[in-house]
Amino acid sequence: LHRSQEKRDRIIMFLDQLIAVRLIDDEITNELGASFSNIRRDGKKIIKSARPEAEKKIRDEIEWYLNMRKSLGDSTYKKFLPEILDYSVENNSVYYAMKHYSMPTLRTLIFEYNIHDTEIIKRIESVINSLINHVYSLKQTIPTPGDYVQVCHQKNVSNRMNYAIKMNPNLKILINKKAIRINGKQYINAPVLLSVIFKDKKIVKNLTPPKLWMVHGDVHYNNILSSPFWNKDILIDCRGRSVYGTVQCDVALDIGKIYHEIRSYYSIIERNEYNLFLHETKGLLSIRFEFTNKSIKNLYDRIFRRLDSLLEKKFRKKKFGNWKKTLLRRM
Repeated sequence: LHRSQEKRDRIIMFLDQLIAVRLIDDEITNELGASFSNIRRDGKKIIKSARPEAEKKIRDEIEWYLNMRKSLGDSTYKKFLPEILDYSVENNSVYYAMKHYSMPTLRTLIFEYNIHDTEIIKRIESVINSLINHVYSLKQTIPTPGDYVQVCHQKNVSNRMNYAIKMNPNLKILINKKAIRINGKQYINAPVLLSVIFKDKKIVKNLTPPKLWMVHGDVHYNNILSSPFWNKDILIDCRGRSVYGTVQCDVALDIGKIYHEIRSYYSIIERNEYNLFLHETKGLLSIRFEFTNKSIKNLYDRIFRRLDSLLEKKFRKKKFGNWKKTLLRRM
C-alpha cells in the first residue's frame, strides 16, 4: 500500500511538471509581473532586481519575506511563501533570488487549463486558509490611524485617476462627467459617488478597520502560483509596506483582491478580452461594453456566487471589522 501511494505521488508530480512546462512559456514577463522590477530566470532561481526608481519597493518585499520567515519558522513559511535564496538591499544593487517553482499561476490555470469551478474555489480557499492561519494570526497588529480612509482610499483613488489622465488625457472627459450611460442604462459617475462617500462620516467610520494586521497586500490571481494536480499554492509578490510605511494594513486589502478578481472580471479586462465603444450625445457620454470571452465571463459569474458564500463563512466570525463595506474601494 505504501509503495502504491508513493508511485501515485510520483505520477502526480510528473504530470504537474509536464503541464507546468507547457503552461509557463512566458512566465518571467507575464506570470511574475515586472512593473517595478526586472525579472529573469537563472536555473532553479528567479531573480527579481529593482529598477532605480523602485529600490524601496523591492527592499520592502525583502523585509516582509524575511520577517514572515522569522515569525513563522522555515517549515510553515515554505508551505505557502517563496523560498528566498539570496538578496541584497545595497543601493544600486537591490534584488532577491527566490526558488523557481514549476507551477503556473492561478490565472493561467483558469484561462489556459480550463480547470473546473470547484477546483478554482478549492485553491482560493487554500490561499485564504493560509492567510488566516499563518498571517493574520500573528500578534503584530497596530492601531488604525485616524486618517486611514483619507490616506489609503481617498488619496489612492485621486492619485490613480490623475495617473490615468496623465497616461491618456482623453480620459479627463470621461472622469469629469456627472453621469454616463453604459449599455443603455444611465449611472451616476464614479467620481461623484466617491465624493459623497468620503464626505459621509458614517460611511468613513464603517470603512475604518478596528486595527491593522499583517497582510500580503497583493493577492490577485497572477500572484498565486498553483499546482495543477498537487495541493500546493505559493503566494508571491507581496506589497511589503502600506502608505504609512508599516507592514500592517487592512485585512480587507487581501480579501478585496481575491473578491474583485471575480466580481470585477479583473483578469478578463486586463487581458483585453472585451469590446468598448464610446460616443457623446447632447453632453451625455454613452458606452457600449461587452466581453468577448463569454465562457470565462460565465465561469466568473458562477464562481462569484460560491466565493461570496466562502468569504462570509471564513470572515463572519473574525474580528476584522465590516469587511463587506470595506470592499467598496475594490469594486
